Amino acid sequence: GLVGRLSVGAGIQLEGTRLGDLVISLRMAIRSSDDKTAREKLRLLYQILIKPIEEHGFRPEDFDRTIVIPHGPLHYVPFHALIDSQGKFLIQHTAVCLVPSASIWLNMQKAHGPVERFAGFGNSTLQYSEKELTNIVSLIALKGNEVYLKGALDRFASRAPLANIIHVSTHGEMPD
Repeated sequence: GLVGRLSVGAGIQLEGTRLGDLVISLRMAIRSSDDKTAREKLRLLYQILIKPIEEHGFRPEDFDRTIVIPHGPLHYVPFHALIDSQGKFLIQHTAVCLVPSASIWLNMQKAHGPVERFAGFGNSTLQYSEKELTNIVSLIALKGNEVYLKGALDRFASRAPLANIIHVSTHGEMPD
């Protein structure tokens, strides 16, 4: 392993620890589109981070969402993409929310109360954008759902501050 700090692009610096080395090698595999290595690292991180709490009774599928408060090199782990022993991503079992601290999470819950309004924006020329928004709206079924498609960005921008949940359906190219 590395001793010291390593810069991994975009100002990211990680300590040279076993966990830091694993996170660095995962990020390098993702950046170089080395899917095989990335999947191996995502499986290993699942075994290290999630499996021990599963052994104490945690079952991700029993929860609507799992809140993760990362520390140190864990800030650079794509928790949603961690792979279990059946080859499923963590996001396939539960929604994953990353927050900087428990106190911030609690304050946000107190300040914003229950979810009552959803605002979503998507580009209807993208293959799955409109379908994604339609599926989300059907899942959360709130009276205050508002969905805006390409051409209505200004309207979305003016209405979004009134929503408890905002979703922007975007497009990007990523390896598996």
